[in-house]
Amino acid sequence: AIFLATNEESHTMAKGRRMPASGLIVEALSVCTGVKPLITGKPNPLTVDMICEEHNLEKKNCLIIGDSLTSDMALGINSKINSLLVLTGNTKEEDLTSHQAKGSALLPTYIADSLA
Repeated sequence: AIFLATNEESHTMAKGRRMPASGLIVEALSVCTGVKPLITGKPNPLTVDMICEEHNLEKKNCLIIGDSLTSDMALGINSKINSLLVLTGNTKEEDLTSHQAKGSALLPTYIADSLA
């Protein structure tokens, strides 16, 4: 059997609060079954590649916009597309600073406080 999952994110932001997300269930199922899931959503570049091909888009003209280092910015890196991290959701400035200090590869091309 194939274990498919859309993402592995452990938390999400809801009404300004950090809440558990589907990645916790994915991890629990993986540990219990001993089967590693195939992640079909972010940060797997499969969907981005399909969209670019279907719509004849050049990746150099695209931008991934999101609020998560581990899914959105990783998608940009894995897809070889520039990324814009918006600090209004999952990732806060202190999270970004921590990743920068550790030399993380999950860093965006651009950063914005908001899209407003």
